[in-house]
Amino acid sequence: MITADMLPALDDVIGNIPLPPICKVPLQSQGVLLDIVHVIGGQYVVEGELLASSSTSSHKVYAPISGKVKNRQMIKTIDNNYNETLIIELEGKLNISGMGSHPHSWEEITRRTLHERMKKSGILENKHFPAPNSVKNTLQYVLINACERESFLCVERKLINSVTEKVMEGIAMLQRVYPKIDIIICVDDRDKKAIRAVMQLLQSHKRSWRVYILHQKSGFFYINDEILTDLVLKGAFGASRVLDASEILAIYESVVLGKPIIDRIVAVGGSAIKNPRYLKARMGVPIAQLIHECGGFVRIPQKVIIGGALTGKTITDLSSPLTFECSTIIALLDQHTGHARESTCIRCGSCTTVCPVNIDPYTLLMLLRRNDTEKANEEGVNICIECGLCAHVCPSRIPLLSIIKKAKENHE
Repeated sequence: MITADMLPALDDVIGNIPLPPICKVPLQSQGVLLDIVHVIGGQYVVEGELLASSSTSSHKVYAPISGKVKNRQMIKTIDNNYNETLIIELEGKLNISGMGSHPHSWEEITRRTLHERMKKSGILENKHFPAPNSVKNTLQYVLINACERESFLCVERKLINSVTEKVMEGIAMLQRVYPKIDIIICVDDRDKKAIRAVMQLLQSHKRSWRVYILHQKSGFFYINDEILTDLVLKGAFGASRVLDASEILAIYESVVLGKPIIDRIVAVGGSAIKNPRYLKARMGVPIAQLIHECGGFVRIPQKVIIGGALTGKTITDLSSPLTFECSTIIALLDQHTGHARESTCIRCGSCTTVCPVNIDPYTLLMLLRRNDTEKANEEGVNICIECGLCAHVCPSRIPLLSIIKKAKENHE
């Protein structure tokens, strides 16, 4: 089982990895196919140049480095599928994130211009924010998530602790474009330093934003947008959106630096990693390069997970390229993967205690094992959000998540 000491500490510095000689840029974004390709093989592209976009959505990808588009290849990506990918060879100079970049002022520009600059990040469109002046704009609440989505993730907390002022300035940009929204900043109760910094900035800039202190009910947790919204708004009426601290930082950089999403901060850790670290890395960098920057493996890992230990995906190809969806890389030795022989349920109640949607996995287990699907439906089997917490904490190693998922699939 993974423990917190296998991850980089909250006060560790964020390292920058060298520019890769080759970047692999998948022609998809968050599962959306990017079917309009704006470059051809042999073409020279500059850092931040638009590479591809979707004909059905606002998703786009940009050149993470300057160089020559070598070709397109079918590459295994972090979703373990083969996807068409642009191969870019490093050549030329930086034009966005190098030493010569000059921050842009945003306080004096019009709301419309500010909104156009924010859109370069792609975050607002991908999160289905309405146009600010649209008659259909009923947006009332925006929750800024500076907590983590599940146990043993740490990047969002790292950002609110290390770049607090940039995150707060990004929120101020959002407020200016959407002046009528009620902003609520959600901070983990363990982050006392960040809470103090946020409160001081709110006071000094005379902001009326609310701060919600999130108390986790156990050492293991899972939170998605719906759960967080219910916790914070408690059923209050009004349309809402949730933005993570990393997404707010991307908005800030798109306005201040004129930079689309070409890099991100990643936490690399786990029992198989020699030196867990936070790294700022370009999109398209091979996962293997991030691991190399952490000193490599202690021993060959049993599994390498992209994302959280609960809901992340195990990858088999370390040459797969980094994408914005990947905030965490966890490499685990065999003794920490949770593999053990299943034993009889001891009725400890751990699965029920950690369930974020308050269903009883033990009761579902008993019903499903005697094929009483009708009663299992009444007990909420279809309410399960498949976070995996129940299976993760089970001392008997009962594959609760697999059993419930199979029941849901059969029901469909």
